[in-house]
Amino acid sequence: MPPHSDEPAPATAAGAPEVWGYIAEVFRRDLHLFERAGGWVAYGTTSGVLRRVPSRHAEALHALCDPGQALAPAWDGPLRAPETREWLLELFGEVYRRRVVEQPLTSPVSVQLVLAEACNLRCTYCYGAYYERRPRRALMPPEVARRAVDFAVALGAKDIGLFGGEPLLNLPAIRAVLDHARAAGHDLAYGMTTNATLVTDDIAAMLAAHGVRVSVSIDGPPEVHDLTRPHPDGRGSFDDVLAGIRRLERHRCLDMLEMTYSRRHPPELKPILAYLAGFTGRLSCTCVEGRQSARFADDIVSGDRLRRYYAEMLDFFFETRARGEDIAIGGINELIEAVTAPTRIRRAYLCSGIMNRIAIGPDGTVYPCPETMQPAYAMGNVMEAPSPAAFEARRREVLDRLRKGNLARKWFANLTDVCAARLAPRRHGGWDLEDETAIGLALEDVLYRIAATGPGLTAA
Repeated sequence: MPPHSDEPAPATAAGAPEVWGYIAEVFRRDLHLFERAGGWVAYGTTSGVLRRVPSRHAEALHALCDPGQALAPAWDGPLRAPETREWLLELFGEVYRRRVVEQPLTSPVSVQLVLAEACNLRCTYCYGAYYERRPRRALMPPEVARRAVDFAVALGAKDIGLFGGEPLLNLPAIRAVLDHARAAGHDLAYGMTTNATLVTDDIAAMLAAHGVRVSVSIDGPPEVHDLTRPHPDGRGSFDDVLAGIRRLERHRCLDMLEMTYSRRHPPELKPILAYLAGFTGRLSCTCVEGRQSARFADDIVSGDRLRRYYAEMLDFFFETRARGEDIAIGGINELIEAVTAPTRIRRAYLCSGIMNRIAIGPDGTVYPCPETMQPAYAMGNVMEAPSPAAFEARRREVLDRLRKGNLARKWFANLTDVCAARLAPRRHGGWDLEDETAIGLALEDVLYRIAATGPGLTAA
């Protein structure tokens, strides 16, 4: 019987040495052990179990987890203590019974329409045309936008994202999406990600009338934001962004602020998050990631800065929670939820997002996401009206190239998504992950903090 079962674990009398070989096999397949602040933590790479290891039991647990160590000496040494054997059996039971579910690949429920590859800002870390040195400037024609809506509905999607570049550079396509869906009686939810510099009262009123939830990209107070999000002539964009936010607030369609943390920004992240939380209780914070060959390599957060990024986000989460403030931080809330959920979700693909959404480029070509808009990942074109069945077959074929592959053996493979932008494909299959050591250390830091907090922690 495999581990992670709803059935009772095998009988394991605390004094029966013959059961410890099986226990060791389960632990060696599942547990990742690491040390922080003089103490040890055990994390179940498949089960998701998270436990601080009392120092008096650490040597015995290491003996069981070390494939190079024979069990007989351990039985006469660290496993002799009945209290230690009882603790280990309790941990084994938790690992064995933990519910693990494989997330199925479903039809897309969300569709991102890349209405504009053009943008009126020149953000230093822009991932637009990531695989090219020269950004693209295409706009989606209104007819393609209407066909994209029909395609999304045919697939059963319920949510449409208006995306860019800067989507407000393409008002005709925005109106085509909203008006066509309303005229056709489609029951859809809408979101938009914008830099807000082009928001007028008329635009805000139109978005509010259609129930569009608007997320605004802003990197902090002016002295931080303007470091990375200037106008083409070098002027800072903060004042224009703030004016757009105020208009969206007046029309009650501001949903979230999205910050992108760059190596150009000050290392102190918490004051930036606190500033943004003054506008809304819904924040998203991601850091710039990618390969060092990217044209925005100077913005990529790596090494010790990556560890500090996670540490400050977690500090902010705990401090606002202690004050009773209801602030959701996209990026850290999902990570805490993944660790504390009673059921462990396991995914075969690099990113959970590509399992239930797609992106449609300006010419109607369909891709897994905006970051994969290149020919190798093209899944069809809405102007060719592929049948849902034919599209799904092609989609699965393309997504097979975005499976975890060799990365599934990394201890953190089931803990967090990995963006394809951070990966370099190997010639004969698989992936090379840049900055793997720093990613692992940062995630260990997070797990230690969560384990130290004790039971009862949730992201809610």
